[in-house]
Parts: sequence; C-alpha cells; structure tokens
Amino acid sequence: MYSYCHKYTSTYAVTNAATDVSVSNPQTDSITVSWTPIAGVYYMVQYSNGTSSMYKDSLDTRTQTSPQTISLPIPGAEYTVRVLAFNYMNSTLGGDGVESNNVTFTAVPSDVVPTRANPSGTNITLEWTYNDTHVVSGFRLNCIPAVGLCGDKRSPLDIPDNTVRTYTLPGATPGQDYNVSIQAYVNTTPGSVQSGWVEFDTVKLVPSDVVPTSANPSGTDITLDWTYNDTHVVSGFRLSCIPAVGLCGDRSSPLDIPDNTVRTYTLPGATPGQDYTVSIQAYVITTSDSVQSGWVEFDTVKLVPSDVVPTRANPSGTNINLEWTYDDTHVVSGFRLSCIPAVGLCGDRNSPLDIPDNTVRTYTLQGATPGQDYTVSIQAYVNTTSELCTEWMGGV
Repeated sequence: MYSYCHKYTSTYAVTNAATDVSVSNPQTDSITVSWTPIAGVYYMVQYSNGTSSMYKDSLDTRTQTSPQTISLPIPGAEYTVRVLAFNYMNSTLGGDGVESNNVTFTAVPSDVVPTRANPSGTNITLEWTYNDTHVVSGFRLNCIPAVGLCGDKRSPLDIPDNTVRTYTLPGATPGQDYNVSIQAYVNTTPGSVQSGWVEFDTVKLVPSDVVPTSANPSGTDITLDWTYNDTHVVSGFRLSCIPAVGLCGDRSSPLDIPDNTVRTYTLPGATPGQDYTVSIQAYVITTSDSVQSGWVEFDTVKLVPSDVVPTRANPSGTNINLEWTYDDTHVVSGFRLSCIPAVGLCGDRNSPLDIPDNTVRTYTLQGATPGQDYTVSIQAYVNTTSELCTEWMGGV
C-alpha cells in the first residue's frame, strides 16, 4: 500500500510587520501615519481612543502606500494607532494580519467655542472664545449658503488676527437660514494646521416686514404706529431710541414688546425740544441671541418745546374767549385747541381744532352751554398732520 503525504503551507500569514510607524501633522480631526512599506504587502491603519480600547479601521480598503492621513472623531482626545500587514488586498482573505508597534498621540484640541450668532437685517454678528494656550494665526469662517465673502469649507473667509473674538458678516438674505462654522488656523496656506470646524447654532434671518407708518410726538409722549406682514410669525417687536426715552434705550438696550399683535405703542418720558431717532424690529424670542428682523427707522421725531402759556379763559354767554403767549424762538405752524366736552368744532385731543396761524394769540370758541364746566387745552404744532406738537397746556 502506498501512502502519500502532502504538506500544506499557508500563504496568508505575513511574518514581517510594518516598521518605523510614526505620526505627524496632528490636527483636531486628522493625523498622518507613516511606516516603511514592503513590496507585495498590503496595510490597514487602525486607531483606538480613550473612550474605547477597540481598534477601528481608518481606511476604506487596504493600501500599499505610506503615508496615510486618517480622520479622528474627537478633537483633543488621546489616540493609539497601529498598522496591520496582509498578503492580500481582499479583506476577506488573510486572517487578522500582523500588528506593528503602537503609537500614542493627542489630537489638537478644538478650543474655539462659538458663543453667539446674532442676525439683524442683512448682517450676522458672530462671537466666540478661544483658549490662548494654543497660538494660532487667526480664525476661519464658513457659511452655507454663502454670505458675502464667506463661502463653504472650500472657500472660507479668513480673519488673520488671533485677537479677534467677534465678526460681522454683511450681505445675508432676510428669510434665509444659514449654517456658520468657525475654526482656528496656524497659517494661511492650504495645508495649514488648524482646529476642527465648530458650528454656531443655525442662524435664521427674519424678513424685514416691519413698516413704520407714524411717529406722533405730543408733549412728553411719542406714539408709534407700524404694520407687519403676518406671513412670518414673530414673538413681538423691539424698539430702539436715541437718546433714550424712558425704558427704551439704544440698540444695545432696546425695549421689548412681547406681543406680536401690537401695532401701536406710546413711549412716555420724552424731553420737549429734543430730536429722537426711533427704530423698530421684529423678534422671535426674547433672549440676547434672538432671531430678529433688521432695524427699520421711523422718521426723526422732533418734540417742540412747550412754550405755550395760557393767560386767560374768559367765558361770556355761549362763548369762551382764550388768550395765550408763545415764545417765537421756536417757529411753529399754528396752535391746536382741545375742549372737553366739545365746544362747536373744538373736540377732545383726538379731534382738536387747529388754528393754522402762528401769529394768533387769542381765539373765541362759540357754542358753549351756559352752566357747563369745560376743560380747554392748547398746544403749538409744526404741521397739520398731528405729528409735531408741544405738550398740551392749561385748562378752564
């Protein structure tokens, strides 16, 4: 009987592991791994981090090329990399591969922290903090869709100043949502060392559908009217006053009206003789990071000084004879009378009687009722639109 013996030799196992494994160019989201390759051998780079001791493949397929740049999921984390050697490119053949030495390193921390993205009209103002422990050249912004010179991550906007912590992007489109990210960089070359991209909250620009229609000063009050397109739901409206009127300050300390149905508002506490610049915007929430429309200005509000001085109200039968003085320093169009209850054409302050002559200092009201008490007031006005007036003065 003959017997045959066949010796089987596996060609799958690789006896030579990758040598001289090292890392370079550490960034927040990647690292470059190098080794000395051997002809005919295929390699897979793997990594693990402090959150898991399990190694993960970092390449889509095995390779014969060194170096390889791999992605890292956690900026600032500690990683360990190794290189496995195989006889075959096909990952279904060849067992587990031969391990190289391990190399441990720490990824670059992402120390850029977005703190605020404040849209206003066509502008987006960004604010952030940065840990100065890591010296960088500046910051890089990306915008999707583009805002002015700020494009996506292939065409970002560089801010070559590492002391900057705020930046305003002009040219945004009202009604558009934007995704804005920031990273720190070391130089302006394409291969610059940089932190990972960190996103601001999605920036939503409310359309500027607020339309100021009237700013009516009267005495120490300013009554504002506006319209708003209800297509865009907002939380309320915000007023800015320069100089301040009561609780209404400039755009850094505005007055919120948390009611989206309001279309008129009276500001008390204005100073007669003072000019005011009043603006309005719609907002979605009441936090400092609120999504809001652009500021829209009312016409400049001019308060005429209260230089009208009633001197006499003399009733006679059905007539009331009025007299007053006025300081001609402030040129006005005429005088306005209010009567409660009404006397002839002179009604209350919503339906007063205008005397369109600034030289008049006396007037007789006709049609009063004997035995009736009347409250009569006067103010000077600049035009007949009821928009520029002094405070109401006097009474009978």
